[in-house]
Amino acid sequence: GFEFPLDLLQVGAWVVILILLALYFILQIWILREMHEVAFIVMTAIVGVFGLVTMSLKVYLSVTDISCEGVLDGSDRMPVDELSGDIPEGKKPCSFCRKFVPKSARHCNTCDKCVEEFDHHCRWLNSCVGQNNYVPFFTFMCFAWSSIVIEFGIAVTTLVWACIYMDRANWALSDVYGNPNNRRLDIMFIVLTACGIALKLLGLGGLSHLILFHISLIRRSETTFNRIERERNEKKLAGTYQRQKEGCCGVQKRRTFNPAAPSQPSADAHPPVHDSDRK
Repeated sequence: GFEFPLDLLQVGAWVVILILLALYFILQIWILREMHEVAFIVMTAIVGVFGLVTMSLKVYLSVTDISCEGVLDGSDRMPVDELSGDIPEGKKPCSFCRKFVPKSARHCNTCDKCVEEFDHHCRWLNSCVGQNNYVPFFTFMCFAWSSIVIEFGIAVTTLVWACIYMDRANWALSDVYGNPNNRRLDIMFIVLTACGIALKLLGLGGLSHLILFHISLIRRSETTFNRIERERNEKKLAGTYQRQKEGCCGVQKRRTFNPAAPSQPSADAHPPVHDSDRK
């Protein structure tokens, strides 16, 4: 979520969202108004609604705590030795949280908490995705994809129109922002809109892959963690597994883990699973 350290991909996602919305509400909206008054009103309302829902879901996913009950407040933390005693039915011990947690829970090495039906740690949100927020997460991806598609269509349409009617585009922008030095605002619009289209294409490619990946998981009743763990084990058996090295944009963990330490058995925590692990 918004806990420090923030993830570079999380910050990058917010920057991209704000840039795309700014391109529409600062530039493209006025060209669209010049093209067609009704289209200007309708599309502005649609872009506004989809943008608001997308950002609201992103904030909701970032601030919502989906950790297993009591693991973050530090209450009733058990001595490590007691975790090997009588285990309640449907529970398992976690030596990092020092609690009994549901069997379906996994300890996220990045967030340092147990999450029920853990799916993956999303770096774009800097938060875990699991049983309690998977539906909002999938809804967020769909709204984000739809928002980019709508803005992409508007950007291409206004760009083509501005290239054909450059003088009208320059007049429309000058009428809104003023142009005492008689600068070619239409050229600025064309360049910035073309850059925005390239950015939208990158976003559409990544989101399309991610949505299709999760649709395949839903059809197989599988989680991201289980899929990657299965593929990792298959590669280990085949002798082709190589652990990925994290580069300059590697994830920042909220705690340093040492699986080799006696008090922290490796069975209680899994190797980090992030969006970048998918192939």
